[in-house]
Amino acid sequence: MIFCSKCGTKAETGNVFCTACGNAITPAVTKNYSKFCPKCGTPNSNNTEFCPNCRVSQDTEIVMPLKSNHTPNKYILGGMVIIAITIIIFYAPCLG
Repeated sequence: MIFCSKCGTKAETGNVFCTACGNAITPAVTKNYSKFCPKCGTPNSNNTEFCPNCRVSQDTEIVMPLKSNHTPNKYILGGMVIIAITIIIFYAPCLG
């Protein structure tokens, strides 16, 4: 098996470029890898304890944070801005 040295994607024999990232696949950088870094995906040999790219232990289990689908409600924010402007407009003459 041949893997891209940049992203770790499996490359078909004879490919000149990686189909995922476009990195050049050359015989000098193609090796048989059986495991990949859990953090950055760099291909590593079986006897590697730490990733040569990001230095994370290969036994580390990486837990990715969940993406939040919650976005601030723009209508509430807009209403607050309108209220603030109204207060300034009506009370500014009283202060001066």
